[in-house]
Amino acid sequence: GITLFDSSQRATPDGSLAESVLGSTFASGAGSAGLEYQYQRLLAGQSGEEQLFESPYGVSLPTSHVTVLQRPVPGTGLELTLDAPLQFVTEQALGTELVDSHGLTGTAIVLDTRTGQILSMASLVNLGESDASLPAPAVWPASTGIPRVYESQNNLAVTQTYEPGSVFKIVPFSAAMLAGIITPTSRFSVPDQVVIDGHVFHDAEQHGLLNYTATQILEYSSNIGTYEISRELGESGLLAGVERLGFGEPTGLNFPGESTGLLMNANGFSPTDIAALPIGQEDAVTPLQVLDAYNAIANGGTFVTPSLVRAKIGIDGSVTRTPSPLSRTALTPTVAAELNQMLVQVVRGGTGTQAAVPGYTIAGKTGTAQIPYPGRAAYIPGAYNATFVGFAPAQHPVLSMIVVIQRPTPVIYGGSIGAPVFARVMGYALHRYGVPSSGGPVLSGGSVSFLQDVT
Repeated sequence: GITLFDSSQRATPDGSLAESVLGSTFASGAGSAGLEYQYQRLLAGQSGEEQLFESPYGVSLPTSHVTVLQRPVPGTGLELTLDAPLQFVTEQALGTELVDSHGLTGTAIVLDTRTGQILSMASLVNLGESDASLPAPAVWPASTGIPRVYESQNNLAVTQTYEPGSVFKIVPFSAAMLAGIITPTSRFSVPDQVVIDGHVFHDAEQHGLLNYTATQILEYSSNIGTYEISRELGESGLLAGVERLGFGEPTGLNFPGESTGLLMNANGFSPTDIAALPIGQEDAVTPLQVLDAYNAIANGGTFVTPSLVRAKIGIDGSVTRTPSPLSRTALTPTVAAELNQMLVQVVRGGTGTQAAVPGYTIAGKTGTAQIPYPGRAAYIPGAYNATFVGFAPAQHPVLSMIVVIQRPTPVIYGGSIGAPVFARVMGYALHRYGVPSSGGPVLSGGSVSFLQDVT
C-alpha cells in the first residue's frame, strides 16, 4: 500500500508513483494539491507554543523558565487504499498505450467492487503530442519512466469531464429494464440512421435494416437501436435514469477540484436530446462517475461510495479503520444480473473483444466519443475520447476498471485503444489477488454488421 505521513516526516519513497493522486506540498511542508492538500490539517497536526524570556539578541535569559502555552499535536498518517504494485502496472500500461496511440492524456482507475476502495488511479500526460484545439495539461516534473509521459498535475479521473459516448448507454438500458419496457430479448428493427428535427443520427457503419434484440443492440453498440429504446422510455424516464446511476452528483470522494459533471435537465431538453443523450452526448461526466455506475451493476445493483483512505495511523502506530462506505440501491438485483450478462456479450463477440482476459469472463462496454471545442457548440474534427469500462470475473465480480484515452490517432476506438489496457491491468490484478479462474473467454465465430461505437 501507499502511506502518507505528517509533514515532519514527508517522504516519497515511490518517486512519482500516483503523484496525481497524492499531490504535493509547498516548501513550508503544507499540502498544495491532491490528498496532501485535502488532508493537510490531519497530516500536519498542530504546532505547539511556549513562552520564555530572551535578550534582544534572541538568547534565553539564564534565570527564565519556559512556560508551555500549548502542547504540539503530532500529525496523523494515512493508509491509502492504493496498491503500489498495481498502481505501477496501471501507469505503465496506460503510459505505453498513450505513446503507441499518440493520445494526449490518459486515465485509468481500478476499484474493489464490494468496498469501493480505489486500488489504482492514474492520470498521465503525453508531452510528445499536442493539439492546439485543446488546453495543454500541466504535469509534475518527475517522469514515469516512459519517455515524454508524465504525471498530470490534475487528477483527471475526477477533475476532467468528458462526453462519455457509448459507455453511457447503460443509462437508457437500465431505466427501460427497470420500467419493464424492455427485456434482454426484446426485438427491434434497426435502420442505420434516423432524422430527428432535421438532424441525422447514424450508426458507426452503414448497414441494412437489422432485427436486433436489446442484447445485440448493446453488444454491437448501435446508436439507432439505443435511440429506439430511449424513445419508448421517454424524456422523464431517461433523465431519471441518469440521476439514478449517480451522474451529476458528488461521488463522495471529496477530492480537491472534483467535478460533479454538466448534465442536461428537463428545462433545456430539445427534440434531438432523446437520441443524443442516450448515446453519451450532451452530458459531461467524470471517468470515476462512469466507473461507479458500472460498479453498481457488478455489485448486484448496489451503488457504493468510492474511497482512497483505508485507515488513519496515530503517532504511536495505532490504526483506526475508516468507516464502511455509504451505499444505496441503484438497480434491482434482477436488472443488474441481466445487464451483467448483456455486457459479457459485448466482450465475447461485440465491440469489446480486445478486453478479454484468458481464463476469466469479462463484462464491459466500449465508447468512442467526439470531443467538443472548448467553449464552442461544435466538435473538433477527428478528435475522440476512447473508453473501455468493465468488471471481472462476471459471475462473481471482484474488480471493476475504466480506461479513458484522450484524442488517440489514427485509431480512435475504445475497443482498440482502451480495451487492451484494461486486459493487461485486469489480468495482472486478478492474478495478484488470487482470484480463481472462471473459464476462458469464448469469442463468437459469426460476423456482425458493425463492430465500432462512434457517437
